[in-house]
Amino acid sequence: MIKRWGERIAGIFFVTLFAAAGALGVGAALGAASRLQASALSLATGGSQAAFQKRFDTGLALRPWAVAAVAEARWALFGQGYPGVLAGRDSWLFSTEEFEGDLGYLDGDIAAFATAARDRLRAKGIRLLILPVPAKARIYSSYLPAGLKPAHEGRYAKLLAAFSSLGIPAPDLAEAYLTYEGGRDLFLRTDTHWSPEGARVAARLAAAAIKALPEAEGFPKSEYRLRESGDAEHRGDLLAFLPARGAPWRPLPPPDSLVGYELLTGEAAGGLDAMALFGAQNIALAIVGTSYSASSNWHFEDFLKAELSCDVLNLAAEGAGPFKPLLDALDSAILEENQVRVLLWELPERYVPGDGGQD
Repeated sequence: MIKRWGERIAGIFFVTLFAAAGALGVGAALGAASRLQASALSLATGGSQAAFQKRFDTGLALRPWAVAAVAEARWALFGQGYPGVLAGRDSWLFSTEEFEGDLGYLDGDIAAFATAARDRLRAKGIRLLILPVPAKARIYSSYLPAGLKPAHEGRYAKLLAAFSSLGIPAPDLAEAYLTYEGGRDLFLRTDTHWSPEGARVAARLAAAAIKALPEAEGFPKSEYRLRESGDAEHRGDLLAFLPARGAPWRPLPPPDSLVGYELLTGEAAGGLDAMALFGAQNIALAIVGTSYSASSNWHFEDFLKAELSCDVLNLAAEGAGPFKPLLDALDSAILEENQVRVLLWELPERYVPGDGGQD
């Protein structure tokens, strides 16, 4: 009887600790649970402590289950996922990276980095154009938890001002997003990335800025057109920071619906393909950047092709941040080999340390 009461007391301690898991890390929670259960059993059963402690320690081998259990408790009780995600209103999820001061991708000042890149490209006869991508939390701040504001409020404006002072064209995508009157979301609810519609708006803005450059005159032309190919379910990358199961009173956000597109070229797009008529041509426009540009899910490259009626050399990379792909392109001969004239650098603002410029 005493032993059973001791186990009940230990169980109460354990459940209570899960309830506090929203404030404790997983490792701290498990360690505290072990100590609390051992103490409870010591008080209630005396000599049974060692035996129960051994069984509990053996149970810690099931760490994945324990981690999942803590995550489920955090979600059920507090609406919190694993570190890295912020659950907002109406099933909107945000990356906590957008609220951090420095993600560690750039040592030094963004203006100095951009200046060096501009000068190296200029020596190759290439014009640099930067597309700063505003934070999702900046554009959809109304879905943030009550009382929370976008971090680094002046960063985006300082980025635009810094690039302008350097003579580097940098269209204001935040303004285009905030004044957008279409019916589709520009970012995905459960993903860090822009939606295909957000990529389309970005491509139109970037294309207009490219067309205004003298280097864009005489771009080799090819016909491109995009055709919608139906919607598909998309489980955003931020869902990976939530437990696999929700709670009866707090379900998980549903997956996004992702619009698919098919890129038509040449005669299929309603015109003739210059490359088919005259053979391979130079690719005058290149893009570098992150998964916003590299992933085919968002069709940013395709939208650029359709807007400019020209081919695009895509040198963006997933998982490397925005700075390394640019440096890799500068350090190679690929730009000169393709006779690139304009380089578009897609730069999500969250990768820029601090407030994005000097006061």
